[in-house]
Amino acid sequence: MVSIVGSLTPVKAHEVFFQAASRVLAEQPALFVIVGDGPLLSRHKRSAHDLGIGQQVKFTGEVSKPRVDEILSVTDIGVLTSDTEGMSNALLDFMLHSKPVIATDVGGNREVVDHGRTGILVPPRDESAVSTALLSLLTNLDKAVEMGRQGRCRIEALFSREGMLHSLESL
Repeated sequence: MVSIVGSLTPVKAHEVFFQAASRVLAEQPALFVIVGDGPLLSRHKRSAHDLGIGQQVKFTGEVSKPRVDEILSVTDIGVLTSDTEGMSNALLDFMLHSKPVIATDVGGNREVVDHGRTGILVPPRDESAVSTALLSLLTNLDKAVEMGRQGRCRIEALFSREGMLHSLESL
C-alpha cells in the first residue's frame, strides 16, 4: 500500500500522486491511499476516476492521529508530492513507522530524507520521477524495508526529543 498524508489543497500537488499512481498501475498492482480532507476532495476523486484508477485509490477523509497511525502501520511506502514544505510532519511520521519515503526535493524535505538511504527525493511536479521511484521500491521490497529501517534510525537520532536535546547540548 502506498500512502500520502496531507490536506487536499493545491500546495500538496496530489494530482502528481494520481498521475504517478496511474503509471505504476500500468506495470504493477498496488493500492494507493489518500489520508486527509480538504477543498479539493471532490476534484481529486473525479481525477482518480477519470484516470481509470478509481478502484485502486482510496480516500480516507479527515482522520484522527490514532487512525493515521493505524493506516501507516499497514503502509509500505509513504509519498509526499508537495510543491513547498517547511518541516513535513507526514515525512517524520512515515519514517517513525519505518516506512521508506518518496518526497519532492523542496523546503525542509532534504533535511529529513537522506536521499538513497532513507528514501528518494524527486523534483517537484515530476510524476515520472515519482512513478519510477515507486516502481523501484515496489519491486525491491528488501531495499524498501532497509530504507524504512534507516529512516526510523534517522528520526530517532536527529528528530526525537533525545536526539534534539543531544544536538542542542553539543552546540
